[in-house]
Amino acid sequence: FVGINTHTPKAVRYQYQLEGVDATWSALTSRSEASYGSLPSGSYTFKLKAMNGEGHWSKELRYDFRIRPPWWKTWWCYLIYAVIAGGIIYGFIQYRIAQGVEKIKALETIRVKISSDLHDDVGSILSGLAMQSQMMAFTAKEEQKTSLNEISAMSHDAMERMRDTVWAI
Repeated sequence: FVGINTHTPKAVRYQYQLEGVDATWSALTSRSEASYGSLPSGSYTFKLKAMNGEGHWSKELRYDFRIRPPWWKTWWCYLIYAVIAGGIIYGFIQYRIAQGVEKIKALETIRVKISSDLHDDVGSILSGLAMQSQMMAFTAKEEQKTSLNEISAMSHDAMERMRDTVWAI
């Protein structure tokens, strides 16, 4: 609301214009007030001129004013919005990275467990097989010694391959 309230004779007429809102001057009116509602933030100039009963125009009056934006539309508030949004994005990325690291750690734990179980269980079976076949080869007949030594050699070879596989896991 922008207005001028004075006691003037009824014959006085006014014209006004709000730069940035009105493209042209208003029609002549005897009302000594002008209403502008819901003006957006920005700088404005209100211009007013009056004509007396004899048709003479007054000097044009100018009033410069500025409507500030609400606090939630200021540059510093937009900066706060950006920082908050950046923090949320950063937090989400850190959360996702932590999830990935936990998944990798879980897989590593499973790999270690599998490799140790494989080494312990299968390794002991192959080692026992190799020793049993060597012991049997000492007391076996000549035609069976060759087969038992081959079983022992295959068991040693399987243990070496299993050891390589465990290290690869």
